[in-house]
Amino acid sequence: MIQWLLLIAGIASNASASLLVKAAVGKPISLQQPFAIGNLIYGSAIGLYMAAFVLYAAAVSRMPLTIAHPVTTAGAILVVGVSATLLFNEQMSPLRIAGYCFLFIGIACIGLSKGVPA
Repeated sequence: MIQWLLLIAGIASNASASLLVKAAVGKPISLQQPFAIGNLIYGSAIGLYMAAFVLYAAAVSRMPLTIAHPVTTAGAILVVGVSATLLFNEQMSPLRIAGYCFLFIGIACIGLSKGVPA
């Protein structure tokens, strides 16, 4: 069970970092003001990406890579896609929704497959 919690935490950390990068895009990095809000957002994103890496590595040490990698990748895509629509008013077309549904179904199939540690 711990490996799934690590994987979910890694997905959340990765997706949060991506959303922070999107939020910071309009704020250029300032070398003259290292504590400017834009820099803090970028710095937070880097920290979250590092945390995502550590959590992913911990999960992979406890479960097969053939499960961890696709679940992490597709999970992050789903979380970022839905969050970007809600937070940044990005468009969600019917075809994109269908793609996200297929990703969700794929994650469910991988997670429910035989040989997956509980």
